[in-house]
Amino acid sequence: LNFLFPVPTPGNYRALIECWCECVRKRYSTPDANTTMANLQELPHLKAGSLLKQLEIQQAARPIDGFNYVNVIWAWGQVLNWPSIYRQHQYYFAANAVDELLEQTMYRYKNGSVYFTWNGTVTKMYNFILR
Repeated sequence: LNFLFPVPTPGNYRALIECWCECVRKRYSTPDANTTMANLQELPHLKAGSLLKQLEIQQAARPIDGFNYVNVIWAWGQVLNWPSIYRQHQYYFAANAVDELLEQTMYRYKNGSVYFTWNGTVTKMYNFILR
């Protein structure tokens, strides 16, 4: 990240998180893409999660837009579309990760560390989880 942005802003993190989450959309899951995915150093949903953790550290004293959390929660929910991912990690691993991330998001929201600029973002988050 630092080679792209010497001083990354929350907007830079948001853009990168969105890009990494986009990689796991179902429409991209083809045999060739699965082979490529299996050879990545870090899987996209894990990379998006690590970028979110970096953002949390950088913004420790300031609230973070909940849209970042919604994207990562959604990406974790896409694990079943990718045999290269779910063969490495059992489905319950992804389900537990989503559950933990939701709890963390709601805890941070209650403490004022996460805000939602649009009510629909919260609805989307719960829809992803309850499907």
